[in-house]
Amino acid sequence: MRHLHYQKGSCLLQNLGNFVPSVSKLATEFRNWTNHEINVNSYYTSSGAQTFKWHWDNHDVFLLQVHGKKEWEIFEPPFSFPLSHQQFWSWPEFTKKQCKPGKKLTLDEGDILYIPAGFPHLESPRTPLHST
Repeated sequence: MRHLHYQKGSCLLQNLGNFVPSVSKLATEFRNWTNHEINVNSYYTSSGAQTFKWHWDNHDVFLLQVHGKKEWEIFEPPFSFPLSHQQFWSWPEFTKKQCKPGKKLTLDEGDILYIPAGFPHLESPRTPLHST
């Protein structure tokens, strides 16, 4: 099974717990606490790059900014509690312009952002990776 992917200026390491015992322990603790499957992925996105365009996920997401800064824009969800088949690519009628703006924020090194399932979000490709 492939765990390392390169796409659009980013490197993605899936299932980080398979490689880092402390991450595996943390994922197990979250799984026991929430009674949900937990996957920990790691992304490296170079300065000026963007991993994904505007989209939403059908699962909750926690983002931990490990280095530098990254700007994010979070939109109001087009519907509540998306099911597994309700991914952004299967709903071409939804566009960024049709969703109500939510919040714009900057994650600094050490910040954590929680994005509930169904909330469209966008990382800014223009934000430098390194702090000034």
